[in-house]
Parts: sequence; structure tokens; C-alpha cells
Amino acid sequence: MNNPQVVIASVPWTDSEFPVMAPAVLKSVLTTHGITSATVDLNAEVRHYLNKHPKKDNILKFFLTEQVGRASQSDVLDAIDFMAHRLLAFN
Repeated sequence: MNNPQVVIASVPWTDSEFPVMAPAVLKSVLTTHGITSATVDLNAEVRHYLNKHPKKDNILKFFLTEQVGRASQSDVLDAIDFMAHRLLAFN
């Protein structure tokens, strides 16, 4: 959907292979009130992104501890950039 009024995002890191239910429930409530919305499961998308990344463990450490070492700083920024582009794609 282009230009929804609201974008609902599940953000990393949820240690689950299944989508969380809250975004779907929120979307349903918004639709009931005539508000257009879109959902994006960034948790699943980042999981997929990490599975292909050679420095997966360094980036995962950031999501689990909120700490980033100097050596993995650019990789973490790339992951954040990936998420930002996904969200901005709805604009």
C-alpha cells in the first residue's frame, strides 16, 4: 500500500520465528476506524538479512546487548540503514 497514514513495524529483536500478533490487531483496529495502515515485520526481515550476512554474529550481538564494537560498527549501521529504507518505502 502506498502512503498509508500509519506504518506498524515489529522491530528486532524478538527471538521467535513466527510473527507477533500485535501489528495485525492494531491494523484491524485502525481499519475499523477508517485509518489506512501497513505492517512490516522488520524482525523477520532482519533475520533473513542476517542469515545472508558474513558478520551475522557481530550484528546479532548488537540486537541482544545494545553494544557494538568498533570492528562491527559499519555492519550494524548497514543493518539499521536496511530497516530505515524498508520503513521509508511506505512514504
